Amino acid sequence: MEEPVQPPPLTTMQWRLLEKLIHDRANDIANSRQFFEEDRRPTEVVATLDPTTKVLRLDLDVSFGGLVGDLELEDFQSQISVGLEEFTDRIPGFDMTDWRIGGRDMDFWFGQDFPLPEGDDDRWLRK
Repeated sequence: MEEPVQPPPLTTMQWRLLEKLIHDRANDIANSRQFFEEDRRPTEVVATLDPTTKVLRLDLDVSFGGLVGDLELEDFQSQISVGLEEFTDRIPGFDMTDWRIGGRDMDFWFGQDFPLPEGDDDRWLRK
């Protein structure tokens, strides 16, 4: 049996192009429909590729921190991850997608207290 031939490593320019394509596709998917009860569009997903570790990092704004653990956020992330497979399949030795919010990993956001917004709708909570 012959071992599968490994594709040649990507050049710096190919890494940058792939990162741009991933960034653009992630943002197209993120803004393609309303994923959350409260419409959060326009949403920006910042995509970066690390050629050394073969990790794709997708970072969302800190305002998503309160949604960690919610099904809406999980669906959002899943839709983007599946939509990026066309590109991540091109990465030799692709390791994983690392989702971040405000630059911090997802575990950081579990158990955080997020204050309720001030307004007329929450007065009954303060009584």
